[in-house]
Amino acid sequence: MFSKLKFESFLDLPCFGLHITEKFIRIADSLGNLTEVPCGKDKIFSVKKAVKQASLRTPFAAISIPEKHSFIKFIAHGGDPKRRIRENIPIPIKKLCYDTYEHNNHLFIAAGVKKIVDEYIEITEGAGLVVTAIEPASLATARNLKPKKGFVLIIDVESAGSSFIISSSHLVYFTAFRSKESLPGKDQIVLQALEYINFFEDRFQKTIDGVVLSGEELKIINLENLEEKIGRPVKIAKEPAFNTAIGLSKRPNKKQ
Repeated sequence: MFSKLKFESFLDLPCFGLHITEKFIRIADSLGNLTEVPCGKDKIFSVKKAVKQASLRTPFAAISIPEKHSFIKFIAHGGDPKRRIRENIPIPIKKLCYDTYEHNNHLFIAAGVKKIVDEYIEITEGAGLVVTAIEPASLATARNLKPKKGFVLIIDVESAGSSFIISSSHLVYFTAFRSKESLPGKDQIVLQALEYINFFEDRFQKTIDGVVLSGEELKIINLENLEEKIGRPVKIAKEPAFNTAIGLSKRPNKKQ
């Protein structure tokens, strides 16, 4: 995803999705096989263990960086993309890896903190793998859970906190990350979701048609009367903990 990373020669090769969280290493391959192992202090060793357990036939991995270290923006396009990045992301551009593209007179920006991007590449390569792509976790999650039509809010709850992702069938419009400490109560995640729904609907004059729940810590959300509280259909993802890894494994290659 990020333009600072040049892996053009690998883009046509089959790869698997590698999702590294604070607690687990998760792998999803192109055949739909899923593997999970605990993540210890030595992340390289943990990745090696997961790869061995998954019995992978390829060393090529698409990886993600944590949402708390990444930025997704969908803004009105006007002027040089680098200037728009400087105006909309609170990190100096020299400290970022980023990519942009235009859509209907808007600019889509995906960026990650370069230090963190380099760290995750180092972990992956240290485990003997080849990084073919790297992107914010929210993009991978949305790729697997995007609606066939309309708009959906994805609430992805991980050990570090909750990601709120608003996506259509072809584009991620909005993401936000809230740490576990900032949303300590079960009902606070729901209240925050309603705030983001109202913000999106007011800004884009679009309607959120439903909510999808995902993530390894999904149990902390109060599911009682949730559809009534949110006022929209709510469903739980089929593989709540694996959606980022699955989304990474579904990345289209250059020929698709």
